[in-house]
Amino acid sequence: MGKTELSKVISYILRHAPEEYTLKMDNEGWVDIDILIEVIKIKHVEFGTITHKTILDLVNSFDKKRHEIKGNRIRALYGHSLENIIKKDIVSPPTILYHGTVYENYLKIKKTGIKKMQRQYVHLSENIEQAKIVAYRRTSKPIILEIKANEAYNNGVNFYKEGEVWLSDDIPPDFIILT
Repeated sequence: MGKTELSKVISYILRHAPEEYTLKMDNEGWVDIDILIEVIKIKHVEFGTITHKTILDLVNSFDKKRHEIKGNRIRALYGHSLENIIKKDIVSPPTILYHGTVYENYLKIKKTGIKKMQRQYVHLSENIEQAKIVAYRRTSKPIILEIKANEAYNNGVNFYKEGEVWLSDDIPPDFIILT
């Protein structure tokens, strides 16, 4: 198994199922790396040779940062679907951000805005190209929405920055424009 597969396993554990792996996560999403390694070795024998260095190299090898390491702790930066919300620091966003979606979702978004759905936050991109990459995962004909992020922020919508990804609370339709 390669680093992409291992990254997916780690992301799944840290974003969606720490309890399935008997991991204790703090309110910022951190877990102990050594314990993470042990539970991966138990449930995923194909990764039986992973080490602390394997995890460190993995986290540093991707351009798009999905995980963060501090000391002997690791966390997923975004994408959580856990019941307890991972606390983030609110930051002022750029004037415009982008959201890639499919046509069917756009019809709902026009009426109700962008909802976080099964995630803890809405995921946004700083540029159209990145929003298209996200949308291409679900469709060959992406719809790109322009988010008046700074205006939304000034009207009470919270924004957070994790690596290259912008996160927010739900975005009301008043702040969304079809590009």
